[in-house]
Amino acid sequence: MAQRLEPLTIGLRQKIPIFTRGARLFRVTNWCGKPTRTSDVKAPPSARARIGRLNDIGQSVLYVADSPDTAFAEARAKSGEYCLSEWRTQPERVALANGGMPLTLLRARFPDNFDPHTGNALGGIEDDQLLELFRKIFTIEVRGDHERYRWSIACGLACGFAHLCERTSARERDGNTEWGGRYPFAGIAYASVRTDKDAINFALNDLGQTLLRLENVQWVALHADGSISGLDFASSCGADGEIAWQHRPARFQIQPGGAARVVKIAETVWKYETVDGSIPHFA
Repeated sequence: MAQRLEPLTIGLRQKIPIFTRGARLFRVTNWCGKPTRTSDVKAPPSARARIGRLNDIGQSVLYVADSPDTAFAEARAKSGEYCLSEWRTQPERVALANGGMPLTLLRARFPDNFDPHTGNALGGIEDDQLLELFRKIFTIEVRGDHERYRWSIACGLACGFAHLCERTSARERDGNTEWGGRYPFAGIAYASVRTDKDAINFALNDLGQTLLRLENVQWVALHADGSISGLDFASSCGADGEIAWQHRPARFQIQPGGAARVVKIAETVWKYETVDGSIPHFA
């Protein structure tokens, strides 16, 4: 499949999303009990890696999302208790492969780091129909048939992403950066299967995972109405990776100049949200 898709990408000119330092990413994992070590919330080791949207069996890839809601949707989560972890990017800039992301969504979600117009110095041809084909491949409904993932795995390979980064060189040429290697990207951005709003997923390979920092971990309860309540919170761990649970829910922090509102939805339950719809900071 990758061999059939790869010729379509040669000469394809496309905008790519770029992470800047401190970008917030979220991951949901389903455990029988509260995890005790940070290794429990990271990408599974190769020996335990099952086939996924962008990895084959035995290939370790870290999947994260643009928000907690997207992470829960991608996990097909039902009522129960889950581990919600937050990650932050560390480098100044990280370029990601474009998994069929349309220009309008890129401009809306990466307004501060969207690559500037540079004319036609790079050459290539823009093809919106091809990007739409890629978007459909990355959002194929699996419905229990995991062999369907092989389409998106192949599309990722054609777009320059694999579970192992194969970047062999990086050099400046005519004011542009030229990468060598068959799969030079550390991560890839692709559309979520969410239907209520446009959302983005990310997959990070062996290089990409070294560029993230685990910020905090929450043990939460997902309710039938889709609401989430915090059960426990941790923002540090021991030298051996043991999670230092604080035995309390996460507290919301309002950033300078920010505003929030609360709604009482039950006798002892209050729902918090930021006025601008941004994700609250947890502490």
